[in-house]
Amino acid sequence: SSDNVGQLLEGVKVKFDENNIIEENGRKVSEMLINSSSLAVGYLNVEGIDGGSFSIENGWWRTGDLAYLNGNCELIIAGRVNITINVNGKKVNPYEVESVLNNHPAITEAVVVGKIDIKRGEIPVAFVVTNKTVSEEEIFQFCNQRLSAFKIPRKIVIKEVLPKTSAGKVRRRELQRISKNI
Repeated sequence: SSDNVGQLLEGVKVKFDENNIIEENGRKVSEMLINSSSLAVGYLNVEGIDGGSFSIENGWWRTGDLAYLNGNCELIIAGRVNITINVNGKKVNPYEVESVLNNHPAITEAVVVGKIDIKRGEIPVAFVVTNKTVSEEEIFQFCNQRLSAFKIPRKIVIKEVLPKTSAGKVRRRELQRISKNI
């Protein structure tokens, strides 16, 4: 799910990590770094976050966001670096795979996580909620027509509901733990 956050503010510089480019829908996205005189040097009184997680390199802050600039110089947020799945050295943005799965008429909700795999490093695993009976094979074929081979989930788990936080966000880490045992 991509989000257009508009044009950059005056005095805010943005660059992208060219060493870690991910292809999504034929477009190259990478981690966004920000430089600005109004940049904070850390988090204030936030429990569980140490100063080391706020990484500034030569004045540039690593946001952890995958992003790109569109043709109108608008900033598009395409996902998060820390949920990227590394399949044989190729980067998979789970949001792209989820977007494809959510277009299947029988799927009402989909979340894709990386599962450690001895041969490939990681493999994509999809957890889906459906509103009618659908076979895993049918979902695989649907993905096969719309995604590069390395992006296709290797396992599909059909669930009645996905675990969520009180704010309604899917608990990806919990699904990642579940994926280790399938």
